Amino acid sequence: MVDISPMSVGRGIATGKLTFTSIGRMKASEILKFHPEIQLILDEIVEKGWKYLYIETRGKAIAEHNLEEGIYRLMQSQSPGIMTTGYYFEVHIGKDSPEIKSIPEILEFRINISTEHFPRAATIDLSKNIITYLHDAFWRWEKDPKRLTEALEVYQVAKWLIEEKKLKLHGKLDITQYTELKSHLES
Repeated sequence: MVDISPMSVGRGIATGKLTFTSIGRMKASEILKFHPEIQLILDEIVEKGWKYLYIETRGKAIAEHNLEEGIYRLMQSQSPGIMTTGYYFEVHIGKDSPEIKSIPEILEFRINISTEHFPRAATIDLSKNIITYLHDAFWRWEKDPKRLTEALEVYQVAKWLIEEKKLKLHGKLDITQYTELKSHLES
């Protein structure tokens, strides 16, 4: 509980423990501290000889900060940027970053997986367990059979994600087309 003195529109000093929820972009390293299951998948990617690149990481974090005489402003919402009427609170918390206590929800953890010849063989979102992109080399090899080797390289990633990791194809990616191409590639 934060002690706010004096309680009127204006400025003052706030002291005590401030606990708040923050939603937005986060460092991947912060998310991985609280969700080691994701790190296990990233480690498996590396073990397979592939690489990954963080694209977007967002979440919901619970943070705490001990205020030691933080200067605050309490204002009435008369600004066009604030949609609700009432009061809002602005406090300077100091030079130290608030301590993240937990990340109860990962909103997005999107990465690219690269293989030897494809810097973007696949894009996946580990927060939703979906595949949002597979390189065209996999989808279009039948039109150019000379590209079969490339298709097989992307297929190894797709097969691991779909069959072992149980990720789902998302958006325009079609599981029926995947199954048909798989039967051709494995024959």
